[in-house]
Amino acid sequence: MTVLTRVSNGKSVSLGNQIASSGEGEVWETDINGYLAKIYHNPTRERIEKLKVMLANPPADPMKSQNHVSIAFPQDLLKNQSGAYVGFLMPAIRQSRELTTVYNPSLRRRKAPGFNWYYLHATALNTAWIIQSIHEKGYVLGDIKPQNILVNDCALVAVIDTDSFQVHDSQTGKVYRCTVGSEGFTPVELLSKDFSTTDQTEIHDRFRLAVLIHYLLFGYHPFSGQWIGAGDSPEQNELIRKGFWYGGQNSLIRPSQNTIPLDVVHPEIKRCFLKCFNDGHTSPHLRPTAEDWHNALEVAVNELTVCGKVNSHCYSQTYGKCYWCERAGKLGVDIFPFVPGTFPTVIKPTITQPTVIQTVASSTSISQASKPTVLQPLSNSLPTTLPSQQLPPNANTGLSDWQKAVITGSVIGTFLLIGLLLTRQQPLPTQSLPQQSIAQQDISSVPHPSSSVEPRRESVEGIDSSTDSNSTPISTQVPNQNSYSPPSSSISQQEAVDLLHKWQEYKRRIFAPPYERDLGDEILTGKAYHDNISRSDGQKSSSEWLVNNGAYYAYGVQSIDSVENFAASGNQATIDVVVTEQRTLYKGNGRIDRNASAFDTRLVRYNLQSDNGQWKITDYHTVKTISKR
Repeated sequence: MTVLTRVSNGKSVSLGNQIASSGEGEVWETDINGYLAKIYHNPTRERIEKLKVMLANPPADPMKSQNHVSIAFPQDLLKNQSGAYVGFLMPAIRQSRELTTVYNPSLRRRKAPGFNWYYLHATALNTAWIIQSIHEKGYVLGDIKPQNILVNDCALVAVIDTDSFQVHDSQTGKVYRCTVGSEGFTPVELLSKDFSTTDQTEIHDRFRLAVLIHYLLFGYHPFSGQWIGAGDSPEQNELIRKGFWYGGQNSLIRPSQNTIPLDVVHPEIKRCFLKCFNDGHTSPHLRPTAEDWHNALEVAVNELTVCGKVNSHCYSQTYGKCYWCERAGKLGVDIFPFVPGTFPTVIKPTITQPTVIQTVASSTSISQASKPTVLQPLSNSLPTTLPSQQLPPNANTGLSDWQKAVITGSVIGTFLLIGLLLTRQQPLPTQSLPQQSIAQQDISSVPHPSSSVEPRRESVEGIDSSTDSNSTPISTQVPNQNSYSPPSSSISQQEAVDLLHKWQEYKRRIFAPPYERDLGDEILTGKAYHDNISRSDGQKSSSEWLVNNGAYYAYGVQSIDSVENFAASGNQATIDVVVTEQRTLYKGNGRIDRNASAFDTRLVRYNLQSDNGQWKITDYHTVKTISKR
């Protein structure tokens, strides 16, 4: 057991289990309740001096009075037994998940089924508020991305990886730069810049925050959509460089049929997006600040109301109708479906407190965070619109910190209760399927090898150019089936979509470390199993090739955008779906294989089969490519 010493008081700290590792260092559990240790591989003098400046100037934690840590800021330096600095102590963030889990519809449905659009607004509001607090202390976050922000089931947010912030020492004038950034979150003026020699400002963070909020409210990157220019769509950074996003006046990116209209959000939020991505493209100082987003989201949350038809839907009163019902009817996909097994516990506050709802979800939902004080339940007479809530106010509103911290992130439980009381648990029509977001892509393309060095383009999702034809008809009948009525054991359309969602999730685990290839036994059979898991012809399957070559796929956006056709009879079924997927192949040397990486939308046909009573994917192929990004 490794024993370290706290610099502030000389007390010992014992390291427990290692919970994370990166090129920079390792994160360990400690024997101090609620604290973790980050130990650097190379604790340079500059790293330690930067931490000392941070320790002397901590930002205010907006959620502190709610007993929630919203900024995993360094708390103390650590030395080894030789007296050398090795890292620092920081608070642990418990019972929280990365933002991707809640804004990605496929992951949200499996991991946080009660997290609907109201929750996402509250999460965006809390994020803006925390970043506002960090900026007030002069810090620049730099590497803002979904992986560095965690959220719990009350929509309370926490920022991690804080030692990567850009830090300014006001006494010496020295700037400790943020040397890392993430693709898609870098503003135009920093593209191609060397971060190790570039001083950043909170103006750069404004662009990153806007992209993050767009992910939360829409589920995809703002600089994505249908390319209407010549040739293939440029890469995302090039679209950012040119200012091409789906809301730009002269943009070569236009909304696709799956794009959620910008008008569905409150006008104040829409104004912030337009100001950031249009005006801010040439005049970065015009981008909305974190405080601007905070104020706009506060107004927007108070304007949300519950849908009268589907109790898990909510929409802005300024829009005037439920967009999610319209979308589900048009595309056959509901990205905020009602989830049986998620029940609200409603808590009535005292006169001075905002209403707090604690959602008690099924076992697949996010773990419970610390609950607010439980008071007596509300009566059964609930309004059909969301009651006005006191969210984080402007500076002159005078509300207490705990009122801000609650942010009514959990008020979504009210929506579920209303539906339970007024409509009882009405099943969704078969067209309204749990789904992922628009710009999220579903065609995972894990290669088969043509040699032991490079993969070829034959792939898991059938992304083979030979199958890609706009003239291929879409059959609504399963071939070689008799004309009798299908037995009750046939798979339903919703169950088929559920199976494809599971396949999307499993691809992240099968085609990347730890290469859980045994999951293929659960979901694949026939040709799909042969191509992806284990071949019988002496060649390597896709997953075997990846393992042998030290390569892996990283998936970003994944979604099933719509169901085009479905037919089932007996133990066989066929489903045609529009799928969007962002996938990147990293070769054994860590370099990206651009030829085997893509961000596209395709029409894919899946053949399904019941194997000893369990439905599996037996084959699939791309019918046509709809768009590339």
